[in-house]
Amino acid sequence: MSDALSFVDALVNGHATVDEYDDYVEQWHDAPDDGSAVPLHEFLGLTWAEYQVVARDEGAFRFVAAARRQGIELLQLMEHKGQYGLAARSQDLDSAKQVIDLLTAAGIYPPSK
Repeated sequence: MSDALSFVDALVNGHATVDEYDDYVEQWHDAPDDGSAVPLHEFLGLTWAEYQVVARDEGAFRFVAAARRQGIELLQLMEHKGQYGLAARSQDLDSAKQVIDLLTAAGIYPPSK
């Protein structure tokens, strides 16, 4: 685990795996309460929308990482998943559907116009 990178940055750059998520959360909980703490989602390097999804399903981190690698938002990746090669396998399509369901449950999808 790298102290210099957020979890998402470390994940995207190959310096962390999804299995290390709990380690980062524990590190946040163990930080001294000196008034300088940031919210957990910021510490992890997530937007609030991303956090709402991964808090419900840690498997969604792979979609967050894929969106970051493409330089787009998670919602954009989910709306155009075929364009980004996420539907190559039925398992990927099922996982993407679950992320869309999580975005819907969080009130993030469909996006308000």
